[in-house]
Amino acid sequence: MGSQSMKALRLVQYGAPYNLEDNPIPTISDYQLLVKVGAAGFCHTDHQIYNGVYNSPLPVTPSHEPAGTIVAVGQNMLNFRGVCHACVGCEVALDPLRPNEPDTRFCENKENAGVNADGAFADLAGAGIEPHLPIGVIGVGGHPTVAIDNRPEGRQLASELPTHLRPGKVVDYNSLKTTKEVVEFAGGGGLAAVLLLRPHGVCVPLGLPVEGFRISACDMIFKELIVRGSLSDMMNFVAEKGVRSHVQTVKLEEAMDLPDRYMDPHLKGRLVVVS
Repeated sequence: MGSQSMKALRLVQYGAPYNLEDNPIPTISDYQLLVKVGAAGFCHTDHQIYNGVYNSPLPVTPSHEPAGTIVAVGQNMLNFRGVCHACVGCEVALDPLRPNEPDTRFCENKENAGVNADGAFADLAGAGIEPHLPIGVIGVGGHPTVAIDNRPEGRQLASELPTHLRPGKVVDYNSLKTTKEVVEFAGGGGLAAVLLLRPHGVCVPLGLPVEGFRISACDMIFKELIVRGSLSDMMNFVAEKGVRSHVQTVKLEEAMDLPDRYMDPHLKGRLVVVS
């Protein structure tokens, strides 16, 4: 490769606009890839990092949602770059595909791209991978049976989806009739999963609200509800149903104000930075 530097958006101060900087091209090890980033998403986690929720070390290049092309391969992932083999997570959580190895998802000292290590808002990004294993970069979408949103822009998007992705009902969160509408649509006393749960319902939280989740103790106990953390459920659902996100693209050199764009109440869909 010719140039030894690349463009990258850098968060150098919590709550301040990103800086567009010239940074050294990442150096990869034997078991890493170098990826030319074509697009990288901005999600709510990125906005939390922007506000210092996770005490991310600064400066840092945000984004953990990349898509791109492999341009260099080590001699012999973007999200989780290896395990420490020394923490409780490595000791108790084993990889389901390799039962003698720790599961990288649960390592307490792993590097998370865009959180505590540089991410994908750049021309190039280093990606760790273990030998002989396939890799994939998954985006996040949604296809709920009932779409509930407090913004008209969100409800409009839900109503305009292709038929195979369109929710059965679109509800205004601010309406005094929201609960009644959802229960009447779902039948059986509420939804089988996610919200207004019926007995034996399952809640799979995917967002990361700073204040955490609040669930009624009475409902939890007497309805015998299940709360399960599972990104794999979401990923399988996205793949099975062909879920696609509505995106608005922003050029890398014009994305310094990305957090402000994200908080625009009229934003539709996801913001994606493109090179």
